[in-house]
Amino acid sequence: MKTTILKFGLYSSVTIIALFTINLFVLPSDLSMGTQEVLGYLAMFIALTFVFFGIKSYRDKEARGKISFGKGLKIGMLITLIPAFLFGVFDVIYITLLNPGFFEEYRTAMITKMESQYSGAELAAKIAEFDSMMAMAGNPWFDFMLMFITVVLLGFIVSLISSFVLRSSTVKA
Repeated sequence: MKTTILKFGLYSSVTIIALFTINLFVLPSDLSMGTQEVLGYLAMFIALTFVFFGIKSYRDKEARGKISFGKGLKIGMLITLIPAFLFGVFDVIYITLLNPGFFEEYRTAMITKMESQYSGAELAAKIAEFDSMMAMAGNPWFDFMLMFITVVLLGFIVSLISSFVLRSSTVKA
C-alpha cells in the first residue's frame, strides 16, 4: 500500500507542479486573474485524477480486485496529502522568491474589478473588506496552508467519488 500511495502521490505532485509552471511561465502573461484561477483549479483536478488511478491500482494489484469504500477513501486521502504538501511548498517558493509582487498584482486586479461593479461608499466598503481578508496574504505559513487545504479539499471530493466508483459491494469497510 505504501508503494502505491507514494507512486501515485508523486505522479500527482509532478503533474500539479508542471501544470502550474506551464500556467505561470508558458501561457500568455496577460491572462486575467479569473482565467488564471480557473486554470489553477483545472490543474489541481487533472493532477488529482491520479487518486482514482492509485485506488484502482491498489484494488487490482494488491487487494485481488476488491476494495471497500473506506479503504479506498483512506488510500485516496493518503495519496492526496503528498501533492497537497508539495504544492504548498511550491506556492511558498513562487510567492516569496519567483513573484514576490503577486499579492499586489492580485489586489490591483481585484480592485479594478470592484471599481467596475461598485462606486462611492459601497466601493470603499468592499475594498476595506477585501483588504482585511488579504491581511494574512504574503505570510508563508498562511500561503502554504491555503494551498495545502485547497488541494486536500479537492482531493477529498475526488477520493469520495473514486472510492464510491471503485468499491466492491461484497467487501465490508
